[in-house]
This record gives sequence, C-alpha cells and structure tokens, in this order.
Amino acid sequence: MNFWQGCPFPVIARASKAWPITFSTEIAEFTFEMVEIEIKFEIPSAAEFRQKILAQGAVLRKERYREENILYDFRTNELEKKAQALRVRLIGKKTFLTFKGPPQKSRRFKIREEYETEIKNYKQLRRILKKLGLRPTFRYVKFRTVFQKGKLKICLDETPIGHFCELEGDRPDIVRFARSLGIGNRDFIKLDYIQLLKMAAKGEFKSRFSQPGEQLAESRNHSSSSSSSSDSNSSSSSSSSSSS
Repeated sequence: MNFWQGCPFPVIARASKAWPITFSTEIAEFTFEMVEIEIKFEIPSAAEFRQKILAQGAVLRKERYREENILYDFRTNELEKKAQALRVRLIGKKTFLTFKGPPQKSRRFKIREEYETEIKNYKQLRRILKKLGLRPTFRYVKFRTVFQKGKLKICLDETPIGHFCELEGDRPDIVRFARSLGIGNRDFIKLDYIQLLKMAAKGEFKSRFSQPGEQLAESRNHSSSSSSSSDSNSSSSSSSSSSS
C-alpha cells in the first residue's frame, strides 16, 4: 500500500532510493480567518451600567481585570500606513499577540480581520519582535469586565479618557442589545481605543460624561524608564500560561 494513500493532507512527496524522502515546494496551507465585528459607545459609569447589562439577561463571564496593551510597528510605521496593527496584550501573567487587518467598509460597525494567539514567554516574544525590526510605539492600560448574552460579547471598559461599553458579535445581535439599553446608531463609535487616545491627546476627543483620570496611555518613542517597566513585566509574564 502506498504510504501516502489516504493521507488527509495534500502533501506532495517523492521517495528516492536512499533516505531521506524529499518533499516538493508545494506545501499544504490552512488558513482560518476570524473577522471581528464590534462597536462601542460611551457610558457615564461602568459600575452603574453593569446593572443595566445584567438586567437584559447578560451573564458575567470575567470580573474586572487590568490589561496592558502595547502596539508594535516598524520604524517606517509600515503597519500603520497599511491600517494594520500588531498588538501585545498583557493580562496578569498571560500574554497575547494579535494581528488586525485593515478595517472593512461599514457605516456603523468596526469590521476587521483578526488573528490572536497566546504566548508562553513574553520576554522571548519581545526579543523576536526586536529582531524582526518591530518596536513598541504606543502603550495604554484599561480595566475590563466581560459579560455574555448568547453569542454576543459585552465588555465594560474603563480607560484614561472615559468609560465605554463594547459589543462584539453579529450585527443584528449588536443592534438589538444596544437598543435594549437605549443606545441608537448615532451613539456607535467605530474607532479603536488607540485612535481615541491619540485624538484625546490632540484635544480632538473629549468624553461627554467625565474628565479623563490619570493618563495611562503613552505615545511611545519609548524612554528608558518605560523600557525598564516592560522588562519587569516580562519577568513576571514569562513563566505563564485567554482572550481579549
């Protein structure tokens, strides 16, 4: 029986008279595409809005936690120019690497291709990114509480520029749940937090409900002090073991 008969992968191979078997340059490629559909809107207070979300039948999935987000790019800002993003997210001792593609055209929703994986060793990840010519360009911290209703993911986010509710899922579920909270299409925000933080730094965005607290975002042409902070985080994250 042919060794490759019944093989589930379309691998091309030819056995020579002597080992090793040589493989052709045709390699099976498997791509799993994830498209993120979401919107966010401003809220007066995450603590107060929590009760409204629970009253609509949502279930608490993850209690309030801190996350640190670091954006990476090349010195030429190649990713930013292409409207792409490479993000490292730190949650406790866990580290996640996320790639986001350019936003797709939509009047109401933020729609982006997204791939994410958990990284076991943050210190090694930083070394790899550096060797590839990638450097940290922006950093911010937020506090997040996560709820679920059916397939809809609901996040309460506390940021340096105000509090927001973020809805991620199918379009009809997003619109339906937003309306149940008294939120209309005109309240939808498609921009991501990095865009909002940069706008706020220029005075182009201001919360309708509150003044920003301590500025946790850093437009990082990284100083040595911020680098040492990342080093201390890496030592605590490197020994670890999901999602944003």
